[in-house]
Amino acid sequence: MEEKIVISKTVLKDLINYNNEVLDLLKKVDNVNIDKYKNINEKLEDIIRKESCINGFGEIFEIKNIKIDIEKLPLLKFILREFGEDLYTPSKVNEELRKKKIKLGEELEGTFTEEQKEKFIEYWDLENQIEEELESQLFMYGFIMAQELKNEVESTRINKLLDK
Repeated sequence: MEEKIVISKTVLKDLINYNNEVLDLLKKVDNVNIDKYKNINEKLEDIIRKESCINGFGEIFEIKNIKIDIEKLPLLKFILREFGEDLYTPSKVNEELRKKKIKLGEELEGTFTEEQKEKFIEYWDLENQIEEELESQLFMYGFIMAQELKNEVESTRINKLLDK
């Protein structure tokens, strides 16, 4: 049986920092293919994010010992990243708000100096990152909730409290 190792977030973050230092050193060496090492930190960051989502969900809904195999979550991340926009159909209200926001953004950008434009673009990028993080967390919470509901229904069936 394979032993599962649990590592704290602090250790994972330290490992990510260490990996960044190693990657910087590898960049200085001529004959090293650095591409095969680049995704190491992404995998570690994914683990931190997934465990944070699971722990956050557990705290919000006061559920202890959530039994979700986070090894299955890369598929969800892929689905969200690749098909997220296709899975969501904006409402008419959302479309109107989006159009107004874009129009206002273009008007604002037209009145800015070059320095202000750069700041505004940076602000807009941060806004988009915040939205993506929120959408990702909500998506993960939906998955966790579905898994928890499935576990409860199965438990209820096993205890013969629910008819098929």
